[in-house]
Amino acid sequence: MSEKESDILNIIKRIFSNWTALKMAVEHGMGTKEQAYDFCIYVDKLLSMNEQLHTTDIAAELEDYMDLEFNTKLEDNSETQVAEEIQRFNNYLKLNDQQTWEEETAKLSPIQSWILPHSNVVAHSTLKTENNEMEVDADGWSVIRRKKNK
Repeated sequence: MSEKESDILNIIKRIFSNWTALKMAVEHGMGTKEQAYDFCIYVDKLLSMNEQLHTTDIAAELEDYMDLEFNTKLEDNSETQVAEEIQRFNNYLKLNDQQTWEEETAKLSPIQSWILPHSNVVAHSTLKTENNEMEVDADGWSVIRRKKNK
């Protein structure tokens, strides 16, 4: 995989991990985070195989993929916004505009760990507060227990 391809894949992951419709589809069991990650790879391959894609083409692919793989109909036009962001960064790569790429990348929200299939998050990390203890299980569920007062 070339450096440019991995760069655009990283941007796609950042954009997708902050896409509310995709996150909600995963949270509501319409798909898995592995499927969401595969969606990123699919779009990366789509861009590398079709250099003349227009934003509307990308948006149509996003909408179709969400419908077919996540059984989710998008009614908020978010696929268009996501496609525009992806296309913008893809154009920076095509133009070899490294300065704009770096400036705009710095403005993006960071990647959210929910989209990474094997994230480096500790499976049974424990957060403690004064009166509560919260454990985060490997499946993402939080168990909150009240500590006994002495």
